[in-house]
Amino acid sequence: MPHMSQKMRHLLRTMGHLLGTMGTLVANGEALVANDGTLVANDEALVANDGTLVANDGALVCNFLWKV
Repeated sequence: MPHMSQKMRHLLRTMGHLLGTMGTLVANGEALVANDGTLVANDEALVANDGTLVANDGALVCNFLWKV
């Protein structure tokens, strides 16, 4: 009977490790989703920067026409 108890302890310990690993994988998945959100925010910032560049180009055209 003690031999069976040792096997049971080993099985429970292995299951605990597996559950811990699964928890880590879930946490990593949530971190990846958060990173995707950051990438979307960065893309929106790049679009905003492109809008600024267009506005700057318009100002350059106005300055050029003013000098002519």
